[in-house]
Amino acid sequence: MGRIRDAINARRPRDPTGAPTFGAPAGASAIVSAEAALGLSFPAVLRELYQEFDGLWFGEPSGRPFPLDESICYFVLPLRLLPVARDILVELYGREGWVARNGSMEGYDDFEVQLSRCVPFQLVEGGASFLFLTDRDAWGIEPGRVGRWEEDGGPSDAWGLFLEYLADRCRDMSRG
Repeated sequence: MGRIRDAINARRPRDPTGAPTFGAPAGASAIVSAEAALGLSFPAVLRELYQEFDGLWFGEPSGRPFPLDESICYFVLPLRLLPVARDILVELYGREGWVARNGSMEGYDDFEVQLSRCVPFQLVEGGASFLFLTDRDAWGIEPGRVGRWEEDGGPSDAWGLFLEYLADRCRDMSRG
């Protein structure tokens, strides 16, 4: 199996109807290509995850980086959707999007520089918030911890360590 999958499976109920879907393992070249597209190396735990499985979700994904309905939930986007997710976030909160919404640069926190230091692995509500990992101090979040950025609240470190977060969320979804 693998260390990450084992950590998730050890915590979730054994009911197969509530099981998450683990993507097939990603090859080394796919991981390197995704890193190149994002312009940074993945944090070690995220690289390990993609070597074990390419994405983690509940429901049937539609090929978009966020679900159109609540029956689908990505916990970790497949590699092919990471650049798409980043593009959506830059469009929404980057310099041009900020000026379009606010009419000036006042209050802009250089979102794009911080975003370039992390890997957004889950978009929530079409990008109104997202979860990320970093090895490069994006928004002050420590390596290995899940950061959350929200449109109306900015960054926070409320999710803890990545493996704990995944295991707990999969357990909660399996019950629900």
